[in-house]
Amino acid sequence: MADNNTDDTLEKTTEDRLSLTSEDAPATETSGGSRFKQKEKKRRTDVLLYVGVALITVAVAIAGFLIWRYVQANATYVTIERESGFDREAIDSSISPEEIGMEIDWDALHEINTEIVGWLYVPNTNLSYPIVHGSDNSYYLNHTADRTVNASGAIFLDYENSSKFRDSSTFIYGHNMLGNAMFSEMTGYIDESFLRAHPRILIFTPTETFDLTVIGAIKCKGTDPVRRLSFYDNQDFKGYLDLLAGYLVSGDYQELTNVDNIYAFSTCELFDLSSRIIVLATDTNRATEGEAAACVKHQAAEAGYQQERAYCTLQTGIYLAPRKENNAKPF
Repeated sequence: MADNNTDDTLEKTTEDRLSLTSEDAPATETSGGSRFKQKEKKRRTDVLLYVGVALITVAVAIAGFLIWRYVQANATYVTIERESGFDREAIDSSISPEEIGMEIDWDALHEINTEIVGWLYVPNTNLSYPIVHGSDNSYYLNHTADRTVNASGAIFLDYENSSKFRDSSTFIYGHNMLGNAMFSEMTGYIDESFLRAHPRILIFTPTETFDLTVIGAIKCKGTDPVRRLSFYDNQDFKGYLDLLAGYLVSGDYQELTNVDNIYAFSTCELFDLSSRIIVLATDTNRATEGEAAACVKHQAAEAGYQQERAYCTLQTGIYLAPRKENNAKPF
């Protein structure tokens, strides 16, 4: 009887040990899996941290480079303005824009770049830059006016426009940069209050000064058909003005559709490079072809042809070639 009890006790103890072992085994396995998962999670976190730090470092480096290029471009244009002799403060004095234009040292500007054809200034803004005229509309997107490679680019006249700035439609381009640089302030013209406060845009050339009246601003996509430089006739030009008027976000519709010439200052929107903001202005003092011809005839009749041809060219943009006989008829 005692032996049977002993056997039962040993059998029960063995079963209890086996049972305990089987219960402990999963617990041990679960504990090991948990530690593995924690290590894996930490490893992934470390990797993400390292990647994040690397990305931030690259972003800071790129931002620093862009800021350096911006500062470099700004310094370039400050130097060019100083060498040009242009005095923006004189615009608000009693000196006429024509007189100021005559003070610009065009020889100094042409030593910097022979493709500088004008100077742009908007009174009471930072917009004071040389205008260049290249052989395409790409080069000066990433070259400054002194031909230095820089993302700030230059203010440039459409390569298909005349450098005399007397086409029916004249397009001038510039980047929209941070810090009120380049054409950044042009975007202010979408606001009526800015338009009223800055109604003039001045363009100086070696022979002429254009005192433009701002009409308003349009918003469009870069693919919209707003760039036109030549027209079949006056009716075709008026149709083009009607097209532009459909994009107006500031300014007067009637005023735009009744002008004889248009100057378009185009830039992109800062955070939407596919969109454009284009400021529209006109030269209300520009002589028509008939008035220009009348001026030429009248001035030539009043005095010697050689003396007056320069005056008529300056006033009308029509060039009269010099000739030998001072009293000969110009036509």
